[in-house]
Amino acid sequence: MENRVLDLLGRVSYSTYVWHPLVIFLLSRSVPFAALDVPLRYPAVFLATLSGTLAVAWLSYRYIESPILRLKDRYAVVHSRAHMADPPHRGLHRMSK
Repeated sequence: MENRVLDLLGRVSYSTYVWHPLVIFLLSRSVPFAALDVPLRYPAVFLATLSGTLAVAWLSYRYIESPILRLKDRYAVVHSRAHMADPPHRGLHRMSK
């Protein structure tokens, strides 16, 4: 089954992880959440942080990660099956006595 919302969240999950501390910091410096009543304060902080983080994460994915991933696909080295069947030997080799 395919769910577009979950697919999008999966694509921006790393960007969300990377950007959320900065969004929290910027919101705490620029938005006067303390002026809100206590019952409204925490849901407002949560919704602002969530929406701000997801917006920045999507922009980061769209304009930074996607172009880099396309470059990776363009310049990636693809080995043939014959090359994959006989991988190079690495590490220590046994010495015969």
